[in-house]
Amino acid sequence: MPRLSIVIPVLGNASALESTLLSVLGNRPADCEVLAVLAADYDDPYDLKDEVRFITARPEASFAECVNVGFEAAQSPLVHVLASGVEASEGWTEAAVAHFDDSRVAAVAPLVLHATDHERPLAAGLRYRAWGAREVNRPAQAPTADGAARISVLGPCLTAAFYRVAAVRDAGGLTRAISADLADVDLALALKQAGYRAVFEARSQLFAETLIEPPTSPFLRGLYAERMFWRNIGAVGWVRSLATHPAYVLGSTASKLNSLGALTGLMGRFLACLQLSHYRQHRRVTAADTPARRPDQNGRAMLNRRIDTAHPTGNTSGSASGVRAANANS
Repeated sequence: MPRLSIVIPVLGNASALESTLLSVLGNRPADCEVLAVLAADYDDPYDLKDEVRFITARPEASFAECVNVGFEAAQSPLVHVLASGVEASEGWTEAAVAHFDDSRVAAVAPLVLHATDHERPLAAGLRYRAWGAREVNRPAQAPTADGAARISVLGPCLTAAFYRVAAVRDAGGLTRAISADLADVDLALALKQAGYRAVFEARSQLFAETLIEPPTSPFLRGLYAERMFWRNIGAVGWVRSLATHPAYVLGSTASKLNSLGALTGLMGRFLACLQLSHYRQHRRVTAADTPARRPDQNGRAMLNRRIDTAHPTGNTSGSASGVRAANANS
């Protein structure tokens, strides 16, 4: 059994996959497997099937769904998620994997540096504010060993992240009900609520041009951000969250109230607020003492996607189609 499974979701244009595979295969540890989860066409021009396990996902699969497929197919107890286009450095997994010797650790956030400026950090893990804001740790410069010890993280960015498979299964996997740029902090909060912890490892370094970005539609950004808030309000704290969230929403849109984007963003938030009964269902499941898992035909525990069934997943196209899809699923 490999000690580490490296899962690379591939959506849309598969060209970025090749730069990731080149760096991963050139720097990977001996005791690992590499899985590419394909929601796009890829004909393996370099004949890598003996070194990479190619797994086909639905053509319409989201990033989170591809990651969940990778978790279910992984043969090792640890999974390393890498977005296509991210490149690895020599020995980048060693220090990160060592943290999992502590059974309380469910996730490790590596240091993501800019692909062309290796002194410029893009991400050193993430945090979440009670008023509903996901924030990426971006130190002014790459942290030293001493500086890294002072960086506290809620979890890793999904652009590059290490996870303990059993813990993610207990948490129900990544949700498709929100966008990929929020699904990582949603999972981080679920893991924290389950009693696990996350750590940052500066010696594990990867390179990327950019992090996973939010949807381009203001409606969907508002919809997913508001869903994120209500899904996790119990874990963060009701009093602090409700006291600060309205001011945050108004403050973040006040300067753009004359724009169509601001108005459609508020429409998305309003629609998300109409789904409160679904969030209560989600919180009841995540608060359960027994991990909500279901066996597959072979008796192996699978990611149950209980988070996905907590409320409608909406649509990742424009704002109008997003409204129609969300209403159709309500």
